[in-house]
Amino acid sequence: GQTPVPKFFTGFKMSILEKLGDKYYWQQLLKSKKDGGHLSAREEKLFVDFINEERYAPIVKDILDGKPFPLPTVKSLNKKNAKKKRTVFVFEESCNMVLKLLAFLLNSYDHLFCNNLYSFRHNVCVKNALSSILKATKDGSYYTYKVDVSDYFNSVSPEKISALIDKHLCDDLPVAGFIKSLILQPYCIKDGKAVCINKG
Repeated sequence: GQTPVPKFFTGFKMSILEKLGDKYYWQQLLKSKKDGGHLSAREEKLFVDFINEERYAPIVKDILDGKPFPLPTVKSLNKKNAKKKRTVFVFEESCNMVLKLLAFLLNSYDHLFCNNLYSFRHNVCVKNALSSILKATKDGSYYTYKVDVSDYFNSVSPEKISALIDKHLCDDLPVAGFIKSLILQPYCIKDGKAVCINKG
């Protein structure tokens, strides 16, 4: 069984979920990717074809109709210079593309994060982190060290994240509900079957 998703209603304010079906925002995402040099010529063509053929439309319609989002497939990847494997959840390509646009549109909430967070924020990357480190350690009063938190993402409580979503995305209840349905979804595909797995 899958976690049911509440049917979403459009209100006075346009929800981020509704923007997922608007080609304008897809073109903005493509422009951002191209301007940042994140696409090869082949990837750009695939991206353009995906947008022009509107392959996102059926998925977005299902989201707006409140249908459960397709389950991800769980995979184990070898970590670089480590014996332990990393567990990841992979969505089908078209679903993954829709989630990429969702992440892009959620940049409007970047102000909620700390200034020293250099991941998952718009126009912020590793180069900014290195620049900050070099600036902070220039006079020798600060030092840096690298730490690898074991099973970081999979150890975060989905319930705690859900509560934070309720608090900070209260101005867009449809997108809050959709994101929570993904986070709280206990099922995934493993070896071709839907299984319940602890993701928190």
